Amino acid sequence: MADLNSRTPTGQELAVPTGPDSLNRLELEVAARAVTAVITAAVDVYWLADAVRYRQRFDDAVALLGPGSLTDWPADLGVPLDRVADPAYHLLTVARREAGRGRGAEALAALERSLAVLVHPDYAVAGPPFPPPRECAEHVRGADARYTEDLRATLVAVTGAAGPLPAGPAAAQEVLDEQ
Repeated sequence: MADLNSRTPTGQELAVPTGPDSLNRLELEVAARAVTAVITAAVDVYWLADAVRYRQRFDDAVALLGPGSLTDWPADLGVPLDRVADPAYHLLTVARREAGRGRGAEALAALERSLAVLVHPDYAVAGPPFPPPRECAEHVRGADARYTEDLRATLVAVTGAAGPLPAGPAAAQEVLDEQ
């Protein structure tokens, strides 16, 4: 119950069932939360294909199932990068998800790929080798406020999961600090 209530809005916490009726209500609520997470994932997948700088809602929906539930879903929601309208921004979300799971190397790889995609969109599907770190970081200067805001949050999350940043993300942090 503590896990289920950890991300539940105040006043809407679930009570420990005391009998068959309250157990049925609890089971219905958990089922509704699971269905909401699945529907939210479908909505996110749809908008990832069409919208630039789309802020995914999946993490909030699935968090209502408890903190451990996020690890059961693919960090990229199973969407190939060539189907995403804004792979650089989507990769920031993937990096934060991986960092939240304690997977520092995967978080760092998604962050570095996001920075490379700023240089050229082909890096979303081509993968490494990426341009030199300083070149990737310089493209952060041309990014809009939504990307740079999420990049800041991602750098903090990745540093917490992976430790000190390597050259590319560290250079991007320097560019952000100058702005």
